[in-house]
Parts: sequence; structure tokens; C-alpha cells
Amino acid sequence: MSKDYKTLSSELVFQTPFFEINQENYIRHDGEEKTYWLLHREPSVFIIPVSNNQEIYMVKQFRYPTKRWSLELPAGGTDGEDSLEAAKRELWEETGLKAKRWLNLGDFQVAPGLSTNIGHIWMARDLEMTTGHRQEEEGIVECVKLSVPEIKERILDGRISDGPSLAVFGKVFWGIEKYIHE
Repeated sequence: MSKDYKTLSSELVFQTPFFEINQENYIRHDGEEKTYWLLHREPSVFIIPVSNNQEIYMVKQFRYPTKRWSLELPAGGTDGEDSLEAAKRELWEETGLKAKRWLNLGDFQVAPGLSTNIGHIWMARDLEMTTGHRQEEEGIVECVKLSVPEIKERILDGRISDGPSLAVFGKVFWGIEKYIHE
């Protein structure tokens, strides 16, 4: 935390198996006392599964909070695991894929105005399709492979609008796209 901000108190006000909300009183950089309701959540993982043809796997599912279908990168919570182990688990659960090569692409703040959640980005290569995954349990109705130009087109026309997937693609397309073409 910045030395210009000081937490005065923190009280748990709501808890679920997935997150908790604390009411925190703090002093801002300008000396003003404020209250913030902070959503605490375990870290997340976001996976970019890249096929041998440089296509990226994405999953389609209905998102109840927004009442919309969403095309997203495979992702999920770490559930207390190391981020690589969580990425391997989430990739398999959501797509049925297992990867032989993994590349850590860093992390990002998922929703910094609301949550403590940090998202870890992993690229999965040398993929193999397996059976027994949990797509149906996860609410996933489809797994699709898209080329980079198709993804960019779907971002521009709004067919890909999931915020964390957009953040991951932003990092990939404007900094590390070279890894997709390895």
C-alpha cells in the first residue's frame, strides 16, 4: 500500500465460498477519511491455449449476472493452488485439453476499483485433447478455435466482450504476440 494511504479499520461484512466483502475505513493521500467496500478474492488464472495452427481455443457460456452469452478464454480461480497447477486444471475442466508446454505471461489487476483479484496469464502449447473434462458442469456449451485475425474482428464487433479476456488479449496483441507464432 502507498505510504500516502492508511487503513484505519477492516471488518468482514459478507462471505461466500468464492469471495468476501470487507468494509474498510482509511485515510486518503489528501488526509480525508473514507470508507470502501472491498471484494477479496483468491487469484485467478487465464489461459491462452494455442493450437499447432496458431489458433486460440475459447469457450462459450452464459453469464447470469449480465444475462448474455460470452466467448472467453478458459479461466478460473486458483482455489489455493499454485497458478500453473490451477491453469492446468482449468484448461482441462473447460476444454478437455492438456498441454505439454506452458509459458507464464505475467499478471494483471482483474478489477482494481472493486476487487483484490490478480489474474495470472498462462499460454498453453503442444495441446492434446482428452476425455472426461467438466465443460457441462462449468456451463460451457461450446469450445471454438479462432485465428488471431478472427479474434481481433470479434473484439472490434463486440462478439468478444469479456473484460478479462480483452485485458489478456491486449497484453498479447500489443506486447507478446510473437509467442503465439513460436
